[in-house]
Parts: sequence; structure tokens; C-alpha cells
Amino acid sequence: MDKDEAARTEVSETAPAAKRAESHLSEERHSEQTRHDRQAFLLRLALLAAMLGLSYYLLARLRHRRSRYLPAIYAWIGASGVLAIVMAGDYTGNYVEFS
Repeated sequence: MDKDEAARTEVSETAPAAKRAESHLSEERHSEQTRHDRQAFLLRLALLAAMLGLSYYLLARLRHRRSRYLPAIYAWIGASGVLAIVMAGDYTGNYVEFS
């Protein structure tokens, strides 16, 4: 019985420190996840901006030349537009609750 009481005392003494450590780890994980989400958003935004910018640049250039590749550029602009809509819906869903 004496060992059981000593073990219970030790557990009760270390419980607050364990809770603080668990809380600190939880906050650390949350901040790491937030940083990762922010990086992913910025990389996706950079991809979208590059796609749109390059596609409109090529559109202007190929229109001026009256190229036969205009339908391909229109398709690329359409794909960029769809990507923009999907990204807007994805990130809006994180901040707005749709019931």
C-alpha cells in the first residue's frame, strides 16, 4: 500500500506539468498547421497568377499574329478561370459556414 500511495502522490504532483506540456504541444502543432496552410495558399495563388498572366500574354501575342493556336490559348484561359473559381470556393468554405 505504501508504494501505491507514493505512486499516486507522484502522479498528482506531475499532472499539472503534464497538462502544461500537452497544451504547449497542441499550440505548437496548431501554429505549424497554420503556417503550412498559409504557405500552401500563397503557392497556389502564385500558380494561379502565373497561369492567368502567361495565358493573357500569349493571347495578346497570338491574336496579333492571327495564329492558328488561339483555341489552345482560350482553353488555357478557361482552365485558369476554372482553377480560380475552385480555389475561391475552397478558401471561402474555410471562412464562411454554409448551412
